[in-house]
Order: sequence, then structure tokens, then C-alpha cells
Amino acid sequence: MAQTKKPAKKITEIAKSEQEVTTNEADMTEPQILTFGEAKEFAVAAYKSGLFPDAKSEAQAIIKVWAGRELGISPLTALNKLYLVQDKIGMAAEVVVILLCRNGYQISINYDNYDSPTACEVILSHTLKGNFTSRFSLTDAQRAGLIKPGSAWQKYPRDLLYARALTSGARKFAPEVLGGMGYTQEELVNITPLGDKPGIKSVAPSSVLNVETMGLPASESPVSESIECSRHSGKFFKQNKWGTWTHPTDEKNEKGKTVWCYKDRVDRELVEEKATTPASKPTEPKTGISVASHRDPSTIKNFSELYKACFNDFGLQPKEVLAELNVTTSNEIVETMAECYIRIKAVRQ
Repeated sequence: MAQTKKPAKKITEIAKSEQEVTTNEADMTEPQILTFGEAKEFAVAAYKSGLFPDAKSEAQAIIKVWAGRELGISPLTALNKLYLVQDKIGMAAEVVVILLCRNGYQISINYDNYDSPTACEVILSHTLKGNFTSRFSLTDAQRAGLIKPGSAWQKYPRDLLYARALTSGARKFAPEVLGGMGYTQEELVNITPLGDKPGIKSVAPSSVLNVETMGLPASESPVSESIECSRHSGKFFKQNKWGTWTHPTDEKNEKGKTVWCYKDRVDRELVEEKATTPASKPTEPKTGISVASHRDPSTIKNFSELYKACFNDFGLQPKEVLAELNVTTSNEIVETMAECYIRIKAVRQ
């Protein structure tokens, strides 16, 4: 008799039964941002405690805590759930779930057969970007040479199918929340550095952090680009070496340190505002003539200029620009930047 397909699991079930997440509700809130000195002091104490054998030195413990700071997770979660593998930083599937939920994504999962699964399907949803389905099967794992006698793939196929489908979907549909660290420990161990195995993309460290994470072609490397901040006039986000988009503000905290603005937080605030505020058209100049009507599309040459023009003329964030073009990453765009602008202008005006 054919197996009955079980309904999609809710995110709460993922946290409690699928992954057995040990983090509590406090981990779902952004911790107080540590200075480097505070992060170093905590990491050194954690290393000396001997409770985190994955960190082989004080320096590695510091890197894990600082990477967690960039992602907005607590130092203990970073030490427990971030991994150092083959000179790269990876994260547990539970951290991917935390980052997705924090940024307005919803997650559903389906197995072809829950008791004896051969495939897992993860559906990611976002109010601005729509839905994205990611699937990974035992056939994919077999093709990639992952299933070996006595391996975790034979013992825990349900968990590994889910983790692979989740992280693959997150890297493609929500790269902005992963900070360039969207691979699990199991994936990093099995990535082939010299050439690709079928089913697994082998990438250089710079590609993992910059190009693949941001969804930009190599010719549009994000390190050299900037995006205007909608919260601070005249300020532009730039990507740091950890893949995080941020800029310093003119504000100081109680310790006299500069307060930094993070793009992922601004984007999340905008999503929340859109959910509670009726949509409105961009404000027109006092002359009654739209700024967009005077812009020459042929002057838009790259993604940075396209994003800036769409923000200034139509109030669109980069993710909204991609949504207007019916794509999820800029890699899918085959038109010129001028043609993309003209398409958006035709709808928005």
C-alpha cells in the first residue's frame, strides 16, 4: 500500500523533536553586542574550562565567539553550535533555524516517508520574497558518495536529509542571514577542495564568504560595493570580512563606543513596519515630477547602481528589487541593469 504523505511539520516541532535544540528562548533574542575585549575575555575563560574541545586554542575560541557576535547569537551558543572545519566556519542546523526565524522566514518540512525517509523537502517562506522549496534525497547522497557502511547517513538519514535540504535552501533563498557560514559540520567535512563530486559544489573560501553568500556573480563582488542605509541619511552599508553589511553611526553607547547599524536588523524592522502599515507610494518631489522620470536608465551599469536607483526612486530595498524582477538572487538576472530598471519603473509608476 502506498505510504500516506504526512503533513508539513511546524517550526516548533523542528526545534523540539527534529533537532532537539538545546538553546532556550533567550537564544532567540539578540544578545548585547560585546566589544572585542569582552569577547576575548569570555572566549579565553571558555577555552580554559575545557568544556569546548572543538576550540583547539584560545585564538580559535575567540574566533568562534566573534563569529557568533557577527551573526547575533550568544557566546555560549557560538561555542556550542559553530564549528571550525578545514579552515572554514560552519554552523549547526539549529542555528540556521534561529537565524531564519529571526529574519521573518517560516519553515515547513515534508518527508516522503517519515518512518523510513528517502527524501526531505524543506519549504522556506517570506512575506516579501514568497516561497522556496529545497529537496535532498538519499539518491543525491549516494551520488555524492556520502553513504558509507556505518556512516551517520545509514544511522540517522532523517536528520541528515533535513539538514542538507535546510542549509541548501537557506544558502539560495536567504543568504543574507547566514553571514557566509551556511554550511553544517557534515557538509564542510565532505566538500571536495579539488573539483566537484556530483551533487556537491566545491567552492574556494572567498567564494563561500562573498560571492555565493550574497548571490552575486564574481564580477560584482560585494566587497567593493555599498548600499545606502534607509535609517541614517548619508550612511552606506559596506560588507566586512565576515560577510556582514554594517556601518558606524554618529551615536555612542554608555561606554562611549561607536554604535554600529546592521543591515539585517534594518531589513527586519522594515518588514515589521510593512506588516503594520498600509502600503503607500513613494513621495513625489514638490514639483510634481517624479525623480524616476528624469533618470537615464543607460547610466545604470551594475547592481549597486541599480539598487541605489530603485531605493531613491521607488523606496525599494535590494530584496524587493529582486522580487520585482521575479528572481531570488542576482545570478538569475540575464538582462542589463538598464532593462531591469525599466521593467521596475513600468510597474511602479
